[in-house]
Amino acid sequence: MNKIKLLLLVFLLFSFGANSQCWLSDLTAELTSGSVEFKALIKSNNEGINAYRILHSAGRSGLRTTPEALASLSTILSNTKAQNILGNEMNTILTKFAQTHSTSFYNRMAFKDHLNLLNSQINKYEGIPGFNKSIRDPLNNANTNVQDGFWHTLKDMEARNIPPSHIKKVDMQFDSAELPCTYCKFDLELNTNSPIKYLEYKSYQDASKISKNQFLNYLASIDNFDQLNYVFSSQKLSVTQAQDGLKLFLKNNEIDIIDNLNESLKLEITLSEASISLTTSQINYIANKITTIF
Repeated sequence: MNKIKLLLLVFLLFSFGANSQCWLSDLTAELTSGSVEFKALIKSNNEGINAYRILHSAGRSGLRTTPEALASLSTILSNTKAQNILGNEMNTILTKFAQTHSTSFYNRMAFKDHLNLLNSQINKYEGIPGFNKSIRDPLNNANTNVQDGFWHTLKDMEARNIPPSHIKKVDMQFDSAELPCTYCKFDLELNTNSPIKYLEYKSYQDASKISKNQFLNYLASIDNFDQLNYVFSSQKLSVTQAQDGLKLFLKNNEIDIIDNLNESLKLEITLSEASISLTTSQINYIANKITTIF
């Protein structure tokens, strides 16, 4: 072992304590056998060793010597905005995410791509009301459905390239106490700089299963149907499937929907005061207006 490696390992033992001997032993061996890029990253990157330790703790033996994965994780670890969001639990949360990422659900994106997406969105939106919690909580939750919805949302936000000044709130309860659902939440509320007021992300297999109470809150919070977008996952549904699911939802709940339409929405779909049901044309209009996929 050369002098540089010896000094490095002595420093690490003092820094991380006696319990670090297992991963330090593996790091020692892999500094000998690893690629030039891996060795350079560990020696020169301030967070490279911590990134290695996290991937080691997560059981990601294939990733912990991969320079691209280590570099992406190191970038998150050194990002002060990410530190502000994840706080003292940063290493624990990222270890949990690295463990969760090993499941088959994540085959659609590489580990480094997930982290690069996370880093870019944190840099862009950190500090917007609700955003920090909307990042921290899903990263700390291994549930596949939670993860599915979380990354679907982040990928669409990146694709839309929404200016931070256009986002009012993220994943928070509706403001008014007089809405049909007191505790219902929205995904994204945009401000007057955007023609869309609400974005609601649904990574569902069946669009007809959306929440009725949440939908009624949306109806009470918009002036026209262009202000509401339900964004379904293109991994699960086609546009036609999503629209058909929403049409079924509208038909099944038409009485409650009619009761909660404000005057401007009734005017938009030419619904008379005497109407007790929605026509096929009206149902198609609403579903086609508010449905998108990504």
